[in-house]
Amino acid sequence: MTSAHLDDDEWAAEPVAEAAAAVPVDERIAAAVLREEDAAGTVKVAAAQLAELQQQDSVTPSKIVAAEQKLASAERHHQAARDGVVRARQKVAEADRADQAAVPAEAEAPPLQFPTLPAFVAYLADLYRREVFDSSERVWCPKWWEHPEAIARLEAMWRALEALRQDPATGISVWFRDHADVHMAQLMQPHGPFRGCTATRGHSIEPLKPLPLDDPPAEWWPEEHSGP
Repeated sequence: MTSAHLDDDEWAAEPVAEAAAAVPVDERIAAAVLREEDAAGTVKVAAAQLAELQQQDSVTPSKIVAAEQKLASAERHHQAARDGVVRARQKVAEADRADQAAVPAEAEAPPLQFPTLPAFVAYLADLYRREVFDSSERVWCPKWWEHPEAIARLEAMWRALEALRQDPATGISVWFRDHADVHMAQLMQPHGPFRGCTATRGHSIEPLKPLPLDDPPAEWWPEEHSGP
């Protein structure tokens, strides 16, 4: 802390933190608080000096007046220092608000065009028309939900369409090329997941069996645990 004995000329020479724009605002708060503490100490010293003079019998009135003026000046500078602390804290708050405003808000996800997977499949069945009643090249199962692979592929197509339809230029074209045509070709091929089903007779009571598996050595892939 600097000396508490500062006259008006010394006060005028004190640096003003607000003028140092390059100084971070949090550092300005610390500097402003130090100046306020300094100014408070100066007020205490000036008050003590005035009280001491007032106790002396031989003191001249001019010295009392000078001491009173010095105390009044110290009090003004103390008030200015307190105002400086308030301004520095306001600048911190303004900087925080500016930082928050600069962070882009997360855009709300657009509402789904199809609220459920069955709603999407109903749309797809009307859109993606193929001969499945009298064809050996393509198959389709009216009970598509009985086939896990079909559920996974159809849901992938649904989610892809919901995302790509936001692109008004090429989104739908990309969806057909990279999603619909790819997945529908796999679903409708004779040896695909609908094998045994027909559009006429419906779902086969003998679904395809899972691929056979043997258990691999456990030590080859140890379990990964998340968290502590």
